[in-house]
Amino acid sequence: MRRIVVLGVLVAVAPFAALSAEEGVAPEVFASRDPNLPETIRYAEAVRVGDMLYLSGVTGTPVARDAGDEALIANFVSIFEEVEARLARAGATFDNVVTVETYRLDYLKTFPLFNEVKNRYIKAPYPTWTDIGVGELPPGAVAELTVTAWLGGARREAE
Repeated sequence: MRRIVVLGVLVAVAPFAALSAEEGVAPEVFASRDPNLPETIRYAEAVRVGDMLYLSGVTGTPVARDAGDEALIANFVSIFEEVEARLARAGATFDNVVTVETYRLDYLKTFPLFNEVKNRYIKAPYPTWTDIGVGELPPGAVAELTVTAWLGGARREAE
């Protein structure tokens, strides 16, 4: 298991190292704007390297793990709204997104609700999407969303 984690870290860091070394591109860090974030939790909301933008995971407004459908939908909307704001901060929109990764508690129950909200924001031609059911997320979170965007333009259908 430890080997997989280490490999994951190397794979995640490799694009930054390759771009920085080959093209002389210095990563631009978008610091967290959350004034309630404890000093012990440090991360960037996003990092831009060349034409690529990597967003940290977003969990939205806190919601109870056993919340009803209406509260879950409100949480999912808050997640997408925050991601949209982070994209805008870097001059991007959901049209620039090339990869979507989602992590959700109670996978089977939340899939149709999450998918409904996702489809309001992400339109064709679609980015890649990895959707994973998990056993734990930070307190107050039932889903987490992260995206990678290409700042060189909008997605287009392959010929």
